[in-house]
Amino acid sequence: MGRVLFLIMLTLGGSAKAAVEVIVLDMPGFAANNKGWMADLLHSISVFGQPLRLNLQPVVRATSSFYQAGKGDVYAADVLCLQPHVHYLTVGLRDYEGFVVRKGKPIPDRLALPPKGSTILVVRGFDHDFVPKHLEYHWKEASSIPQALTMLRVGRVDYLYTYLELAEDAISQQHLASEFDYSIKHTVADIVPALVFRSTPRGLLLAQQMRKQLLKLTATGIYAKIMASNGLPSWHFRDGVSGIFKIVKESDCKP
Repeated sequence: MGRVLFLIMLTLGGSAKAAVEVIVLDMPGFAANNKGWMADLLHSISVFGQPLRLNLQPVVRATSSFYQAGKGDVYAADVLCLQPHVHYLTVGLRDYEGFVVRKGKPIPDRLALPPKGSTILVVRGFDHDFVPKHLEYHWKEASSIPQALTMLRVGRVDYLYTYLELAEDAISQQHLASEFDYSIKHTVADIVPALVFRSTPRGLLLAQQMRKQLLKLTATGIYAKIMASNGLPSWHFRDGVSGIFKIVKESDCKP
């Protein structure tokens, strides 16, 4: 096994052809137009002396490229243990799934769900366990969080169900704080975003090397600076500031 890992390291480090390609979600609050906290974080990481090669794609295309078409070495990012047959590396973030509502409307949560028959919007390409478990609602899809916010604002749907950090960022960018309500005190699910790797020796090695890089960024203060400079709420990256970056193998995820 040691010889196999040595040969993998030699291959990764010895040729430009072995540059690690990361498929990244191209969307506000993430890495839109090659800018944002995820892009900044990945631009600060190298593997065996080589920078990562970022390939930004819309949500649906990104998930299809990595999981179905087998393109890319790393996927940034998915929810921990959401997909089978891959390894994960947590990036020190903790997010929540919850509801965004029009200003003045009560915010549902796991203890007080929306009335049956409500029309709820989700963003296409995001997998939420909550959705298939609640067929008593009318579910609609938007192509992005900005489009979803527009549909919610004009009353085409009753609620938006999404990741609250991404929603918070999009609302801030569009200066719409006076239009919507949301709260991390009223959530449905606690989720952990993570980088995704192929379940191969090479994939595991990449996860180990990138974890070392993340720990170095935390020790030098760069990690916190990247997150804060992109306006992320402190609750979102508290784990990373504490150096909590875990490798979760495929075998560690419960079926």
